[in-house]
Amino acid sequence: MNGAPGRPRTLLLNLPYKVRLVRRYMCSYQSPNILFPPVELLALGGIVRHWKQGAVDLLDAVAESCDLDAVSRRIREFRPDIIVTFTGFACLDDDAAAIREIKRRHPQVNLVLFGYYPTLFPRDFLDQLPIDFIILGEPDLTFSALYDRLADGGNLAEVNAIAYRGADGLPLVQGEAQRVRDPDSLPRPAYELLRIEGYSEPFFPRPYAAIQSARGCPFGCTFCVRSYGRKLTTRSPETVLDEIRFLKERFHIRAFRFTDDTFTAVKDRVLKLCRLMVEAGLGLKWSCLSRADTLDEEILGSMWEAGCRRLYVGIESGSQRTLDRYNKGTNAAAVLQKLLLCKKHGMETMGFFTIGMPGETREDFEQTIELALRAKLDYYGGTELIAYPGTDLFTQLKDQVEFSLFPYTNRFKDREFEARQRRWKKEFYRRFYFRPSVVMKFAGRALSHPRDVFGGTAKLGRFLLSGPPPAKRDEMF
Repeated sequence: MNGAPGRPRTLLLNLPYKVRLVRRYMCSYQSPNILFPPVELLALGGIVRHWKQGAVDLLDAVAESCDLDAVSRRIREFRPDIIVTFTGFACLDDDAAAIREIKRRHPQVNLVLFGYYPTLFPRDFLDQLPIDFIILGEPDLTFSALYDRLADGGNLAEVNAIAYRGADGLPLVQGEAQRVRDPDSLPRPAYELLRIEGYSEPFFPRPYAAIQSARGCPFGCTFCVRSYGRKLTTRSPETVLDEIRFLKERFHIRAFRFTDDTFTAVKDRVLKLCRLMVEAGLGLKWSCLSRADTLDEEILGSMWEAGCRRLYVGIESGSQRTLDRYNKGTNAAAVLQKLLLCKKHGMETMGFFTIGMPGETREDFEQTIELALRAKLDYYGGTELIAYPGTDLFTQLKDQVEFSLFPYTNRFKDREFEARQRRWKKEFYRRFYFRPSVVMKFAGRALSHPRDVFGGTAKLGRFLLSGPPPAKRDEMF
């Protein structure tokens, strides 16, 4: 935490929220049992600690169940010169209120914001919120440059990809978002700042962590917000293995999640990393996000041997017509076969589905349910379709969408269509989870993992009775 004298003191802040919330650059969602560390903030912590030798602390107000008063106390205790935070999606109104209150109580602190919406709409954020600086896009190198200018009082015009208020008080957007070409050149994330006991994934052992081994997603789904764009940048298997080893030695982790948008995007890289993990004898369980069309016998066998026990697969629909409209680039029949292949290799599978493309018919919906049931998925996660600004889908459907930032609204103008989305989503959950075989499986697990089972069951019950506000992904378990 202590840094070199004269260097700015930096607090990395995951803003408070009323329930457990996962914030990522590319999404935010609620789950009663899943919470992993804010990997983007940890990466910035690595820059301050390892590159700048500056004092840095991390407050994950979600994991530590801190309200604004508790956050304010930590700010007074640590006395930061810089607070770095980021925003979610459906929680944007709450995030904005928290930012306003933090700045009101601590006006002397430089407040730095990054995230998907601030990158798209920097002037709106500067107009509406008491933010000092906005980092556009991938934050690492831009934050490094901004930190130096705040440390030496140098010329802010030298910093690319930021937004701030000029001498006239008006928003100034300077440069464009840049990608980190070589993620291996970045320092190790500052995991040592974590309180590791706050993080978990259902039915996985603790301590539990998260690792980002690649950024971006090369696939062309029209609805998807990616981590910094379609260009995929990857860290070397050797660097990733070193990070896993560090987490095991420092925190004695027993499980972790790869948070990459699509961990299995590059087969040869996955095979090499899995081989290194097996040779290292790590003995850890892990999970990742994947696409069905990137899976085959070889990669599944290698991942299982290396400790992968759960795949989160973006399926979206069982209707080929709908998949084509999403530009998913997959074949529904082939997806089913790949999911059954996962079961053959012993993998748990959670399928993500997007409910309610305009023009989707009851037949399309039934095909989706049929695929989910035939695939023998262990878990289902679904959301009503949301058209996010910056995606191809928003461009296609913007005349049908009601969108505003402050207050935050992102919904279809057709309320009957929106109500149908919700009805179909509820029906999907009922038909998936209320099957006797599924009920019996979770009843058996309740003995060994009561919190995971009852937390997910309680949320499912609340949703079926009323329904939560839309989130990018809504995981019941």
